[in-house]
Amino acid sequence: MKILVTGGLGLIGHNVVKRLQDQGHLVSIMDTQTNYGIIPQDEIDYLIEERLKKIKTKYIYKIDISNGDSIDWLIQKHQPAIIIHMASFPRQKVVNANPALGAKTMMEGLMNLCESAKKHKVSKFLYISSSMVYGDFTDNVKEDAICKPQGQYGIMKLAGEWLVRDYSRKTNL
Repeated sequence: MKILVTGGLGLIGHNVVKRLQDQGHLVSIMDTQTNYGIIPQDEIDYLIEERLKKIKTKYIYKIDISNGDSIDWLIQKHQPAIIIHMASFPRQKVVNANPALGAKTMMEGLMNLCESAKKHKVSKFLYISSSMVYGDFTDNVKEDAICKPQGQYGIMKLAGEWLVRDYSRKTNL
């Protein structure tokens, strides 16, 4: 099956890509390969190089999800049956440092992906959220716990859940 993974070179993303490939899926990766303005670029380059040793795909695209035209081009080109959306910021601290960029990536980027998925009739869209939607919690939080996000990162992740749910309701995505 054709699957597009956004954030596919991230810490969790590259492991998801490897697992999908081990199961025989054809995986395309979209990842900005950014250092978020806080991680030394040589460290990011090293991490990506190491992650690329684990995964085998020639379909890696350095695309920012806030660029709707590029998203549309990629989805049209690869025609994935499934999109797994993992692209985001790694932590609250990064969003706090630049809230406008956080909103552009986390909200506008999500809208671009959903609109393009709808347009190109992608059958499934998986949105990876965050434990930050629960706010302060102790270990063993359950998925049905009440959401009380604290901070813009958690708020935008929860809003993303609601947006995807709304797209699903309206379009059967």
